[in-house]
Amino acid sequence: MNRNMRGGAVVLSPRDNVATATRDLETGTSVPLGEMEKRHTVVLKEPIRFGHKFSLKPISKGTAIIKYGEIIGLARQDIPEGSHVHLHNVESQRTSHRVKRLCRSPAMREEVRHKK
Repeated sequence: MNRNMRGGAVVLSPRDNVATATRDLETGTSVPLGEMEKRHTVVLKEPIRFGHKFSLKPISKGTAIIKYGEIIGLARQDIPEGSHVHLHNVESQRTSHRVKRLCRSPAMREEVRHKK
């Protein structure tokens, strides 16, 4: 877990493919994430408001959005690394039967488990 909030964001689980902004971040900001040898920097493609999510890597349409190590939704469209991840490009797990079916799928559970 990356709790270095001075970098402007926090990753809550090593399985996550999104980070949460701990302050307002501007377009072009380089956000350092990760620990020591796994250090990774994400350059933001757009402004990210405090508390909002951005992608840690490219996320393809239909791919699970993972926060807290759990699937919270599916990408409605391709989401480039460093882009805002929110209602406009995520199909929420709370409202989607398709996401619920995917979450129950052994293949998806295995994929999420291997991202540890």
